[in-house]
Amino acid sequence: MANTFMVHRNSPVEECFRLGNAASDEFLDAIVLAGSALAETEREKQLIMWLTLQHTNICGMGNVGFEIAEMPWTKAGFESEKAFILRCIEAAKTKLWWDRRRYPLIEELVIPWLESFGKLVDQMTVEYVNEDELNEWLSWFPEIGKEYILRDFPTCEKHKGMLVSLYGCRLCLEEKG
Repeated sequence: MANTFMVHRNSPVEECFRLGNAASDEFLDAIVLAGSALAETEREKQLIMWLTLQHTNICGMGNVGFEIAEMPWTKAGFESEKAFILRCIEAAKTKLWWDRRRYPLIEELVIPWLESFGKLVDQMTVEYVNEDELNEWLSWFPEIGKEYILRDFPTCEKHKGMLVSLYGCRLCLEEKG
């Protein structure tokens, strides 16, 4: 099974890219690692929290791909949110925090995936932002989860600084299989 990444539902096929399950998890690990290191504001942390949930062990095989427009963007903060995600991609390409993974990422594979994803994010415009996506995502969490995940922004004790979801740390999930 493969995962498809695209800007929005009506993206032309040639503007999408597909990765297998392990590849999807690895390229997203690279972004989440860099994003955990860079995130400072609540919105930046929320965007990384959303990406932490895009994992085969959470979503299931073939369910990790997504539309960039599905991310929990806000119209008012879109330009700075997009700039942050693009900074995360660039930082991931420098291997920021890659050494925290149990198994090394293969640069020759991951860098082109990050570049492909960066091109998609670059194509994302405020006109595609649907703030209902943010509200829908927030509705996934019971009230206690919202408080824990979206205000406290917990990090993994083992992988210092790595933002974790209600399901735990991406890297710990991979270690457990």
